[in-house]
Amino acid sequence: MAIIYPYLPEGRTFKFVPDGYPFLEQAKQARAKLAGDPIWPNGAVLVKDGMVVAKAGNGFDRGSHLVHICPRIVEDCPSGQGYELCGLHDPEGHAEQMVIKKAQEAGVDPVGADVYMYGHWWCCKPCWDAMIAAGIKDVYLLDGAHEEFTREKVHAPYLVPQIKKVSLLGNDLEHICDSVSCACKEIGCTLSLELSKEDDVVMVHFGEEGASVFSHVTSLGKPVVLFSLEGIDVPEEILRDSLLAYHLVYRLDTSLQKKIKNILIQF
Repeated sequence: MAIIYPYLPEGRTFKFVPDGYPFLEQAKQARAKLAGDPIWPNGAVLVKDGMVVAKAGNGFDRGSHLVHICPRIVEDCPSGQGYELCGLHDPEGHAEQMVIKKAQEAGVDPVGADVYMYGHWWCCKPCWDAMIAAGIKDVYLLDGAHEEFTREKVHAPYLVPQIKKVSLLGNDLEHICDSVSCACKEIGCTLSLELSKEDDVVMVHFGEEGASVFSHVTSLGKPVVLFSLEGIDVPEEILRDSLLAYHLVYRLDTSLQKKIKNILIQF
């Protein structure tokens, strides 16, 4: 049965190799060490004249040590959609384009090289365009990649709730308290309206005295999720704070419970 790809340029196809194939193993290692997308990590290597000449991961090759809450997960975007919501998912940061960029930066001409990719089952149009423009010969995937790297399978191990305790602070909590409470119950974590050193995540509703509340909670050194009503101005220094893990702007008619759950399961 033919595999239906979301995108495949005319005249191009994928080639496949079994798990354990040496070049694919190196792509797997690139995925583990270099991918900056913790929800859907992907790795690629560029092979020319029988040698690996470049390695890269998606998420701009930044590695997996940083917390990232993906808006595409929060908004339940289908595979291949919503990239504009998340800078980490800009096509320029995909593994295919990053591995070409790294090769070129190292002075390697990618013309005639092959890409081996581990972590996904298809390539988007911008990545195909970049590979074709760079002269990439063939793209190799894992045998059965379309079954191994489905959204459900890839996300499953990364979207298992790890947090145990969440606190919620700020003003006008009646707008969001029920939604936060239900989301916490759904994933099995405890919600408190008081700040504690035991908190895994602190949620702040930005209202009156929002800046002072935010300053107070960041003294704990825990990741912060910020809520603000649409139209409320949040100071730029807060939006740039290194502890701010996610900022959710909402309207009063917004259904928040699922969005909050989708935020929390990414910690």
